[in-house]
Amino acid sequence: MDVSKFFIYGLLDPRTNEVRYIGKSSTGMKRPNLHRKPSCLAKDNTYKAHWIRALQREGLTYKIEVLEYVSSRDELNAAERYWIEEARSHSWRLTNLTDGGDGLSGAVFSKEHRAKISAANKGCRFTEEQYARFLLAIRKRDPSTRSTEAACRKNMGSKKSATFKAMISQVHRGKVLSAATRAKIAAANGKPVKELASGTVYKSAVDAARLLGIEHTGVTKVASGRTRLKSTHGYRFEYVSS
Repeated sequence: MDVSKFFIYGLLDPRTNEVRYIGKSSTGMKRPNLHRKPSCLAKDNTYKAHWIRALQREGLTYKIEVLEYVSSRDELNAAERYWIEEARSHSWRLTNLTDGGDGLSGAVFSKEHRAKISAANKGCRFTEEQYARFLLAIRKRDPSTRSTEAACRKNMGSKKSATFKAMISQVHRGKVLSAATRAKIAAANGKPVKELASGTVYKSAVDAARLLGIEHTGVTKVASGRTRLKSTHGYRFEYVSS
């Protein structure tokens, strides 16, 4: 599987370096470049299209920034929703009309349209068999170990632009951790941690970060395995028994 073709991308305004649109692609750079194609713009009346046409009138076009690679098509929807939610929580001026993922979540419908949807679905109830099929489909979407490792290899050691680093910094800036969370982090930072590529064992996440010249929070997140972050600065970690 070519992992590099599955990713979340941002379209940046070249005048300000702002991310104005977040999308997903299962076809590599073909999808991000499609937005500026004249035949697509001609029939597109969205905020995104108006913004792109405004750039073109100035002789400009958007820049493309890959925000995250994922291991399969099935992971794209959740990843897109995550990035759009984070961006909106930090007041990025996105032109996205929806919250991302499949369907039209986040779109604003007229009262008449909502009434039609309500009438069409009134009285509909899912059976236990249908619920079971939904759960089975969701479980099947879990990525294989092989594809997950391929995605990790793709992200490991990749060079991030200054714009990307600034975006990540803005996403996490101002977050306040609870006392319980700080206590968990402190406890985790005292555990021995192993860097998987080299096999080196460090006394703690803080010790590993200090010796490698990286942030200890990234080491903790990767080693815990409780987040979608699989590597940090090209390193993968796991906690080891004392």
